[in-house]
Amino acid sequence: MITEDITIGLKIMHLTNQTKRDKIYWGNVMDLKEFEKTFNTEKQCLDYLFKLRWQFGYRCPRCNHNEMLEVKDYKYKCKKCEYQTSVIAGTLFHDTHISLLLWFRAMWLLSEQPNITVDMLKKELNLGSNRTASRIRDIIYQTKIHAGLTKLQGTVEIYKHFIRYKNKGALIAVAVEITNKKIGCIRLKEIGNTTESIYKFIMESIEAGSAIISNEVIDFTKLSDKKYTKEIKSYTYAFPYTKRIIAKLEKWITNSPQDSSLENCLYEFCVDFNKDKAKIPFDEMMKNAIALKPIANIKLKKQTFV
Repeated sequence: MITEDITIGLKIMHLTNQTKRDKIYWGNVMDLKEFEKTFNTEKQCLDYLFKLRWQFGYRCPRCNHNEMLEVKDYKYKCKKCEYQTSVIAGTLFHDTHISLLLWFRAMWLLSEQPNITVDMLKKELNLGSNRTASRIRDIIYQTKIHAGLTKLQGTVEIYKHFIRYKNKGALIAVAVEITNKKIGCIRLKEIGNTTESIYKFIMESIEAGSAIISNEVIDFTKLSDKKYTKEIKSYTYAFPYTKRIIAKLEKWITNSPQDSSLENCLYEFCVDFNKDKAKIPFDEMMKNAIALKPIANIKLKKQTFV
């Protein structure tokens, strides 16, 4: 059951078929009633996954041949090498013993409410335990990780900082999104000590049109085509959001594996920090669910939604 308080403001993008080989994209906003109508049966979910997985036509996972025979509902045999597969084979949904209806509903909720609590997710999915809800949420977070790090937007602090890693010094760029005086998502990267490297970091990490607060002298004329703006602060401005992230990063580094590179360490820190903050579109999470390898089984009793 999805209660009224959680559905306020929840929106999902409507699946639309485009010309040219049923290219999929999301356009029109759907409310909860439309979502439940669109994904009301396992067949509707499977049809959606088929188009998402093979939007340019079927391809054999083994030999890449484009012709097949349907040997069973949503199960196919390649005409060339006779390899058999299904819509969900080799994906996150393979052999999980959870209905696609439940997976779709869980991913929809997390796409719009990334910081949803385990207890709330358990209630919304009518699950029997917090442990199962936590496991489902953790698995769905993997689809957000594979979606990559989204660009920051709005007001963003940028800070250059020297950090110690494995007894060596490294210069990193730290970007922190500020939303309603709170820390949003972050981006980190090791950079060179040049103005070009900070410009490249800005363009890779921050959406055009964002307002930038920086401890670096930035020539915004070089970024004019991206329409970034500079937010003026007093010379005593202490970059409070960025420094909180740096403090957390230094603790993270202390516990990082000795064989991990700084690049991996920074990436993993960002992913871990952003996982319950970043809003990844439903369709993008689904694309990555298809790309992910199968996970350990989760066995549930039959679920009903009222």
